[in-house]
Amino acid sequence: MNIEKLLQDRDTIHNIHDNYFKFIFQKVENVRDFLEEFFPELSKHVQIESIEPQPTEKYSVQLKEKQYLDFAINCQIQNKPSQIYILFEHKSNLDKKVILQIAKYIVAVWEEDIINDRELRAVIPIVFYHGSKEWNIPRSTTEGFKDFPEEIKRYLLSLEYLIFDTSQVKDERINTLSSKNHILMMSIYILKKMSRYTKRGEAKRLFLELAEMM
Repeated sequence: MNIEKLLQDRDTIHNIHDNYFKFIFQKVENVRDFLEEFFPELSKHVQIESIEPQPTEKYSVQLKEKQYLDFAINCQIQNKPSQIYILFEHKSNLDKKVILQIAKYIVAVWEEDIINDRELRAVIPIVFYHGSKEWNIPRSTTEGFKDFPEEIKRYLLSLEYLIFDTSQVKDERINTLSSKNHILMMSIYILKKMSRYTKRGEAKRLFLELAEMM
């Protein structure tokens, strides 16, 4: 994938962020190191060598529409025959519809499993956020029903996503981890600081400079 083709002049600042995110995470070693460093409780159960990027466009028969996501991987659980599907959704702004977006995509993944006569895969969503405002969007479908009786809550649909907020990662930690994967950590650092740049040209220039180092 050519970064210059992704960062077209006609793109909005959001699209430039989005395309750069996809450019970084298309490299399996970046996905591996990202999971190991920031979600160790998840990565310890995953066979890292089994990570395989997946197509991010799916069609839902039930919803009768295509579902798009930024990045997704399929992998094996340690010492188990079962597969796990990890989806990544990139956000540079607060988005109240994110959990609905994730839910629709999970439905499309499971429809694909049923059509192909295979067991439903476990799906774990991760939201990668680097906006200027604090992420205050509910992380589960049940957060709005906390005051409901337990006898009712047990029957409510429960869907929760993991959040990676670049503002919560200190620069010192990024600097320390850069010895393991300099490109990944530099990319996270730049995306973290990107909220300061609202001009398309500035963002594109920084991303192209980093891409030349890869």
